[in-house]
Amino acid sequence: MDKIYKNKGDNLGMLSGVEGNGNPSFLSLKVGSALSTTNFLKESELTDSWLNTFLFEIMSRNEKMVNAAKEKVSDKLTKQYILELTRSKLVWISYMILPKITISAAEKLIDSLESRGVGIDVTYEFKSLRAQSYTMIGRNDLAFAITNEITEDPKFDNTLEKGMMLYGRLNGLLTSGQFRRLADEMEEAVDILEKNYSRLHTQQILFAYGHGSFIHDDALAWLGLIIDPDSKYLEIVKELATKYNHLDLEFWYYYPEIVRNSLIGSYDKIKFLQEKLMNIVKRMGKPVHHENRYNVCLAFAAVQNGQLLEAKALTKKITELGKRSGSHHQQANGLVLEGMIFQEENKFVESIEAFKQAVSLSESETGELKNDQLIPALYRLAESYIKNHELDLALEAAERSHNLSIEGDYENPYHLANTYRLLGRIYSERKDYEKAHDYLMQSLEIAKKNEMTIQEAFTQIVIGEIWLERKKFDLTRNTWQKSIAKFREINNEYQVNKILPRLNSVPKPSLITKNIPKKEEVKSVNYPPVNINSNIDTTSTPTDKAAEIGYKVMDLLSTLGIIGNKPTQAEEDISEENQQENRLLADRLKRVEQINNFGQILLGTIDLNKVLNSVIDRVMEVSEADRGFLILLNEKGELYSQVVKTKEGSAGENKLLSFSKTFTEDVLKTGHPLWVADAQADSRFATQKSVLAMDLRTVICVPLKENDKVIGLIYLDRQSVIRTFTEDDLNLVESFSTFASIAIINARLHQQAFEKNEKLEMLNELSRTISNAFTRDELLYKVLGFAIRITGAEIGYVLTGDELRCEVSLNKNGMREIEVQTSSSVINKVIESGKSVSLVDTMNDKTISTQASIMALDIRSVMCVPLLSHKKVLGVIYVSSKTLVKSFNSRDLSLLEDIVGQTALALENLSLLEVQIKQNQIKQELDIARNIQQSMLPSSDPLFENMEISGYSCSATEVGGDYYDYIHINDNRFAIAFGDVTGHGVSAGLLMAMAKSCMFVQCKVDPNVIPVMNALNSMILGGKTERRLRMGFLYTIFDLSDNTMTISSAGHPLPYYYKHEIRDLEPIKVIAGYQLGVKESTKFRETKVQLAPKDVLIYFTDGIVEARNLGGEEYGYDRFEEFLRINSYLSSKDLRDAIIDEYNNWVQGLEEADDDFKYVLKFR
Repeated sequence: MDKIYKNKGDNLGMLSGVEGNGNPSFLSLKVGSALSTTNFLKESELTDSWLNTFLFEIMSRNEKMVNAAKEKVSDKLTKQYILELTRSKLVWISYMILPKITISAAEKLIDSLESRGVGIDVTYEFKSLRAQSYTMIGRNDLAFAITNEITEDPKFDNTLEKGMMLYGRLNGLLTSGQFRRLADEMEEAVDILEKNYSRLHTQQILFAYGHGSFIHDDALAWLGLIIDPDSKYLEIVKELATKYNHLDLEFWYYYPEIVRNSLIGSYDKIKFLQEKLMNIVKRMGKPVHHENRYNVCLAFAAVQNGQLLEAKALTKKITELGKRSGSHHQQANGLVLEGMIFQEENKFVESIEAFKQAVSLSESETGELKNDQLIPALYRLAESYIKNHELDLALEAAERSHNLSIEGDYENPYHLANTYRLLGRIYSERKDYEKAHDYLMQSLEIAKKNEMTIQEAFTQIVIGEIWLERKKFDLTRNTWQKSIAKFREINNEYQVNKILPRLNSVPKPSLITKNIPKKEEVKSVNYPPVNINSNIDTTSTPTDKAAEIGYKVMDLLSTLGIIGNKPTQAEEDISEENQQENRLLADRLKRVEQINNFGQILLGTIDLNKVLNSVIDRVMEVSEADRGFLILLNEKGELYSQVVKTKEGSAGENKLLSFSKTFTEDVLKTGHPLWVADAQADSRFATQKSVLAMDLRTVICVPLKENDKVIGLIYLDRQSVIRTFTEDDLNLVESFSTFASIAIINARLHQQAFEKNEKLEMLNELSRTISNAFTRDELLYKVLGFAIRITGAEIGYVLTGDELRCEVSLNKNGMREIEVQTSSSVINKVIESGKSVSLVDTMNDKTISTQASIMALDIRSVMCVPLLSHKKVLGVIYVSSKTLVKSFNSRDLSLLEDIVGQTALALENLSLLEVQIKQNQIKQELDIARNIQQSMLPSSDPLFENMEISGYSCSATEVGGDYYDYIHINDNRFAIAFGDVTGHGVSAGLLMAMAKSCMFVQCKVDPNVIPVMNALNSMILGGKTERRLRMGFLYTIFDLSDNTMTISSAGHPLPYYYKHEIRDLEPIKVIAGYQLGVKESTKFRETKVQLAPKDVLIYFTDGIVEARNLGGEEYGYDRFEEFLRINSYLSSKDLRDAIIDEYNNWVQGLEEADDDFKYVLKFR
């Protein structure tokens, strides 16, 4: 051994490229563990010539480390330290892309150790390294053969040996794309290493603990999942990197985020980390594998974002580093990127050659495939073949890529999204639109499910191209606009700029005519000037007017060279007058486009505040106004909401609202728009002080209407003498106001629905509050406290009796007020009229501001609601506020009225007004029964890997008799039950509840089909009711282990079964029994059906087939069956929605006559 220590050699600087940077903490860890270990070879056992030579070489190249160790432990160095140095060197060799040396050395070292009786507790780390090295050369079969000996042996459960074996084969799972399994195995490995943390005595095992944690989240990133930056696994990586100054782990901490952003095409986010990561790489000594990993991700995103110069530089570096290290994998990466750049430059022959070389390099010498590189090389090759019009070769490459992506346990959603889209493109080129549609929908579904923004955008482009080819121009525009929106989500303006010219060239609907006249014919007609906002000429039909506009536009576009053949010299010789007319028309077309885009954006928003802000922002932008505001009125004509915008921001809002009454009052009163070219020169306004004070020049004020009723207005002004508003500006703002009105109405309806739900929740809470009150005082205190909290009032009172004595008073803090501070004028007004009063700002209300009580008490906002019983005023509930920070609105008043209404009912209850209370209780009980019934139904559809499930249920009355449920039996079996009780209402709902309870109990005992049917039948027959109820029932058990279902029916329609293999519906052969509750001795029968991928089951009640339209015609089974055949290709959710739409289109708003549900299952 002394001979070994005395040899001098060059120092590598680091023992291992993966085990830190040679810092003292790791060295100390090694030496300390060596001193504590005795179960190793004796000195004399190191006699094997090859082992001595190998160890000699290691020691001679690490003199500095040996000397450092000798200083700490003197002459007590043991074989543990030598083995550890050996292990470190092997890791370094393997990780630096020289795995064959590691395999050979590790095999000989293991054989030597095992021949001397050393057990697995020493050799497992070298076996792990050997397995890891086999995965590096694509021999996953040999790697798994080594590791399975331990991982599949129960005696090694929760041992370091098993943990390191799982870690040793991770690269095999990574390169074969088994990311789900990889994440699971790394979770187990990390858990084992964590439990054995006190035994992690070497750098290699500690690194495995940190690196395995990183690989867990890296696998999730490759699955397209969003990575939690605070995940347990990244915290482990971060902790070890910080504790041991481990630069590798510090680098890996950021890598899952880079992978995720690469998959979604977020170039900016990857670029943001460049300086930080390259600094880490520099501190590590610039190891090629780390730098290359980052460069590949950045270059890939750079190509898709049009940063081609940067992509070229990175690609060159990646390829050179790959050649220098002899790594085919890295060289293939460079060639794929090189081919992608050629594609962007439309050099398809060159890109084909690059991708073919990448495919060749992705196949190892042993014939094993590096699927993680081969799959993208193949589908990129197919893309270039498509561009080069070689469809047969494209299909061959695409199908091979796709088959590799779906075979075995391979699971990479990014590759799947690409291959499905590619197959869709190829089949669309072949005019097989049905296949193209199926593939593209699968690509889109994968992209959406995994939130891969750029993949969704690229797939939308291909879908739009198909619509364009089929001359579905509206669908083309809509699809490409979705694509643009997705690209903008990730700031990819390069792709936006590529698609925008194509989008703008798509014909508009108004420009498409069956017979377009020649240019000479168009020019021979003297068309009047086109005003897009003028009234239609009553002397011509809308079709004639549209044709005139269409001819004019087609002529303009042809003249400008946008469509049609290249014009002749004579055609280019257009008069100045025509040119001016064309310019005007082009400007109008631009404004029409602005209006259309504005409408599409606006009508997709349902939040009222967002709608109001979007309207005023967009209107000010297109009109180039200096200031503007939008106001809304409520049903009483009172100010409801307002949004003010100025160039300076929010400054001067109150001033602007104040002076603009000069212009707005007339518009609100007449409902007509107002356009003032120069206010200071207009005799109507020139003398107004506000006009002069604000230096107003030009104004537009346009009403917002619902039908013919004014619901608000848009006001705009400029202070410039030069830039006055024109009539075209007025027309444009009016057009915007039309869309704005629709959007506001829609948003209001949404808000009203939200407020109704909020009100229902409030009333439920109030009901609970009232139900807990057992005396009059307790009731009134609870109700008043509730009212103050709901409305945000500062103080409140309940005054009752003929003398209006204050029975209860509270402030916002829940304290009882001794002094009564109310406005007698407000209370008297309520008592006299019997109607509620709400005052938003009493100081500005001319009818009441001078009242002594108002002035003395400094009351700013008041609501007072009468307590009524049979139209008799029993008293009032009064709430107020002294600050405008909280001013009451119509919603507050409505809520208070509901509270008071409930209070009056409660007081009547306490006064034993039984009839009135019973009516109210019945209503409340029905509401509760419906809520209970709904809560008994499944809240969501179950999720299975090989099955899609989507359900829908709707009751014809407040309480219905339809029933469906999912029952989990075991990991491979689950059941679905459907019931349809005869009749509707409470009795039907109660039977449904009894059925669910019975199902719950029976499935605990025996969940199989016939026992469940018999149990339910007995339960219904055992019920003692005046009117015997019956229930149609359908019960199915699915076995996911063999894709079968077992089904039985009791007078319930059997589901439709669409068998994909025959492309048609196939009847389910089982004899239905009597309905449950009809006959005690009924014999139920069951049948078993074998299911296959893409088979569809549609469960339904007779609601849809018995539905009648306005003409009384029944929908029928035949029509439903044909509908299912046509739409069977849809996903379960889309098919369910299509059935609902078909039903609604048929009944056209008629109320449902029967309870109804639709339920779709589709096997993947």
